[in-house]
Amino acid sequence: MEDFKGQIRSLKVYGNDFWEFYNEQTKKVQDRILWTIRVIRDIAFVSEKYLKHIDEDIYEIRVSSGSNIFRIFCFFDEG
Repeated sequence: MEDFKGQIRSLKVYGNDFWEFYNEQTKKVQDRILWTIRVIRDIAFVSEKYLKHIDEDIYEIRVSSGSNIFRIFCFFDEG
């Protein structure tokens, strides 16, 4: 992901699981995933529509494309 001045959060991907999942998706879904990640990165207060607290330190990034909803598990390592 590119650096963006004024971003609220820094996002990091660990391991290959995300990229394997991402690369299996259509271009439309890939674009929607990146758009949702940019929302989470750049907006201070993110709607539960895009980022939902699941349990303790686990969150899910929620990406909808058409009638499909994709969930990407994540966590915050600072703050």
